[in-house]
Amino acid sequence: MDYVAEFERHLFEDGKSPSTILSYVGDIKGFLAHLE
Repeated sequence: MDYVAEFERHLFEDGKSPSTILSYVGDIKGFLAHLE
């Protein structure tokens, strides 16, 4: 299961702006990369 994609879909369905979605998802991906 791709939790980042699920979260991105949730944000989109919740009506968040594209810039907000890009920011949140980018932060999460950066954090996950840091953990690896």
